[in-house]
Amino acid sequence: MASIEFIQKRIDGKEIELIKLEKKLGRIRKAEAGGWEANNPYYYNEYDLRNCLKDIENAQKMLADYKAKLE
Repeated sequence: MASIEFIQKRIDGKEIELIKLEKKLGRIRKAEAGGWEANNPYYYNEYDLRNCLKDIENAQKMLADYKAKLE
């Protein structure tokens, strides 16, 4: 069984990852609103949008799993 400190570090890491992914999603949505041409310095496209949403979903699942283990 993993220690409480180890699980807490994993939870903290996933929360930071989610914050970064939410910021990325905001940039992608802004590029999408501009028709993928305007406000798109990273050259985001629909593929990036799908992957970002999938990454957010996976990170949320892992965070929930870690929190369940902590209890």
